[in-house]
Amino acid sequence: MNEIREQLRQLNKEQLIDIILEMRGQIEELKAVVKTQSERIQRLEGGLAQNSQNSSKPPSSDGLKKKPAPKVCEKKANARRVVKRGFTKVRRSKW
Repeated sequence: MNEIREQLRQLNKEQLIDIILEMRGQIEELKAVVKTQSERIQRLEGGLAQNSQNSSKPPSSDGLKKKPAPKVCEKKANARRVVKRGFTKVRRSKW
């Protein structure tokens, strides 16, 4: 940083003004880029928030969703466990 200060001190007033004006132009260009990107981000985020429930989009445009796991009654789940535990495999003899 100190090196840059020394270099700037060696420049005359006109050279410094030219540098400032060039930097000002670059700042304006960057502001325009930031503005367009911010607008694009807002549009994209708005599109992500929409689905068939809160817009006029058809349900087929929602994409694939993972179906929730079916709920199993405790009795049925316990009955399945009992059957699995008590099951014995019948082996056939080879020919």
